[in-house]
Amino acid sequence: MMPVNVVEDAYVELIERYANREYWKEIVAAVQRQASEKGFVFAKTGAPTEMTAEMNASLSLAAARARNLFLFPDVEQERLNMRIEWDMEDGFARLYLDSILG
Repeated sequence: MMPVNVVEDAYVELIERYANREYWKEIVAAVQRQASEKGFVFAKTGAPTEMTAEMNASLSLAAARARNLFLFPDVEQERLNMRIEWDMEDGFARLYLDSILG
């Protein structure tokens, strides 16, 4: 069996696709679950829609929580909560949600 050269572009692209797919699957699923709990579903209608500030905050929190849980699985809960709180306070969570929703 030939060893795999892990620095070849094709192999790096496979890793990137897999890692990104797993990451985004977790984040989008968390946002969708939160929306569903609020009685909403995502649908591509082609028409702009308005989101209430409360819904935006709720979905931003879900996205921030999922992101931090995925990226920092071994961080103790108190520190994880601080990271999520900072993401909410400094506006990162809202911008992150905006990038997900497009």
